[in-house]
Amino acid sequence: MYHCRKYPDSDDVSDILCAQSNGIKLFNMFSMVLILDSTYKTNKYHLLLLEFFGVTSTEYTFSIAFGYMKSEKEDKVSWALERCRNLLYSKYISTKVVVTDRNHALMNDVDIVFIKASALLCEYHIERIYR
Repeated sequence: MYHCRKYPDSDDVSDILCAQSNGIKLFNMFSMVLILDSTYKTNKYHLLLLEFFGVTSTEYTFSIAFGYMKSEKEDKVSWALERCRNLLYSKYISTKVVVTDRNHALMNDVDIVFIKASALLCEYHIERIYR
């Protein structure tokens, strides 16, 4: 399943979000923690890659979705977070913790999109701050 957004007045796709049905099913069973990881300008098209992961009770990490966006601007990241939230959430599911890297747009939008969740910074990125 996927969502895409086009440039205004154009048929060119600017952002895309792809979700895996097995990842969504697993998230419905293990929805306490959502992990978000973003990388920018590491692929040949210089697009932002935003990945969504979950964690089972046995600490098995599974992929839920990924999105490619034209830039790191907050409106693009917010669009991807909202689409993913709409795919994942029913009235019975609420994530308690969202773990992110140090992407500022991502950190700002998590507080807006996932209102009831606590936003935490990944341990790896905390260690990089203090080296």
